[in-house]
Amino acid sequence: MVENQALIIGLEMTLDLEIHYLTVYGDSKLVINQLKTKYEVRKDNLVPYHLYAIQLLKEFEHATIEHVPRSENKQAYALANLAVVLALTDVEDWRQPFIDYLQHGKLPEDSKHRVEIRHRAPRFLYYNENLYKRSFNDVYMRCIHGEEVQSAVDQAHSGVCGAYQSRLKLHNRLKRMGFYWPTMHLFILAATDYFSKWDEVVPLREVKKEDVVNFLWTHIVYRYSVPRYIIIDNGKPFSAALVTQFCDKFGIKKRFSTMYNVVANGLVEAFNKTLCKLLEKIMSKSKKDWHECLDEALWAYRTSYRTATNATPFALVYSVEVVLPLERQMNSLRMLSKRELQKMKMQNYD
Repeated sequence: MVENQALIIGLEMTLDLEIHYLTVYGDSKLVINQLKTKYEVRKDNLVPYHLYAIQLLKEFEHATIEHVPRSENKQAYALANLAVVLALTDVEDWRQPFIDYLQHGKLPEDSKHRVEIRHRAPRFLYYNENLYKRSFNDVYMRCIHGEEVQSAVDQAHSGVCGAYQSRLKLHNRLKRMGFYWPTMHLFILAATDYFSKWDEVVPLREVKKEDVVNFLWTHIVYRYSVPRYIIIDNGKPFSAALVTQFCDKFGIKKRFSTMYNVVANGLVEAFNKTLCKLLEKIMSKSKKDWHECLDEALWAYRTSYRTATNATPFALVYSVEVVLPLERQMNSLRMLSKRELQKMKMQNYD
């Protein structure tokens, strides 16, 4: 959409200058080939931009469109990057509203932002000119912003703080190092077993094809076995060639949902609703620590009876019912029976 908007603005400005002959150079192969009718515009929200751009091009006496690879357009690419860098320098420090409130009791003028700061502030501490956030396990992480974020990621990623880490391990390492910024986790990648209703999930800041393959490796294959089928939606990370190669390598038959809809799969949709309800009960009011509550929510889900199977997912996967912490604390009948059985076995051995 950004490329289409930039094209339209450029065409309108050119027409205002009464220029009649025009050659358009663009580094977006998709947009250029769509204008040349080589590619089809599939996204409905882009169709109006596409049609308007074609209408503007027809107002010129002669107009040509050429695709220029980014490698051959270094000057424009450098200017674009410079604009991004300059824009980032003006981004407001997300920590400042918390510092103002904790130090001076000052709240933002915007009512929604004011309510958010007031609710989230109890989890923050301002000490020695640094802002800290209390994590779910009561560890205080120093809040960072701007260049400090990139520096922390670079150091953790390059091996200065240990061996190279995958994306999820990298995030956990940064937390252990005591760093925090508010854009760490945004998505949940989930898989559900059709028979047992057992679920595996992982929180992610972004979902890429490498994340999908890593998830299948570490959470499915390594823990259980190679599945015969997987049913996924048509999102780009799932339909990528890398995921297809992984499935072909191990003979996994990949099936897509009928349309691109992240909740199109009924089983996953049901789990999503249940997980959201569990998280709402566990999370703090700020709802910013949702990724830290996933294990507790999954524990509740895996140890609860499912109507469809009349059993818990834990029992169907491990062939034994889970021992709940309360049973150990309160000496449930099941625990007492097991102890008596163990005593009888020891007596028989004697």
